[in-house]
Amino acid sequence: MQYLPGSIPVSIAGQYVLLAVTDTGHWDGPGNPGANFRTVFHHQGARQRNGAGTRHCLWVVKQSNGYIAVESEKGKGALFKIYLPRIEERVATRSESIQVPLTVRGSETILLVEDAEPLRMLAQLFLKENGYHVLTAADGAQAQQVAAQTHGPIHLLLTD
Repeated sequence: MQYLPGSIPVSIAGQYVLLAVTDTGHWDGPGNPGANFRTVFHHQGARQRNGAGTRHCLWVVKQSNGYIAVESEKGKGALFKIYLPRIEERVATRSESIQVPLTVRGSETILLVEDAEPLRMLAQLFLKENGYHVLTAADGAQAQQVAAQTHGPIHLLLTD
């Protein structure tokens, strides 16, 4: 088992929650486990795009003071073991009830800037279904063009 660069914990001792994920995809093999965590996009025709955002997974795990171990065999896939620190603290609860509306409705104009087309399309669909007027752009330059061509206010810029 190899630990990913940058994810090796300072101290492995302690209690952890384990999430194990297997993949039958074609990995680089045991000599290069860090390569599994590059963002890779494969274009398969004009409308299909497969992405592997495993480096984002590594970032989330590191932010949680966890780590990831990888077992892989070239051409046979990989086993990713994600260790997150176990937290013993009880979750604080409120004694008062909070009323939350069942649906979110709006009418404002939102400029949505997202470079990942599937995510952009999903967010646009969700926002439109909830009453918002949505302008979209794939990057900052395109967002500036959209904003310059828009008559009326843009109430919110939503971007990563």
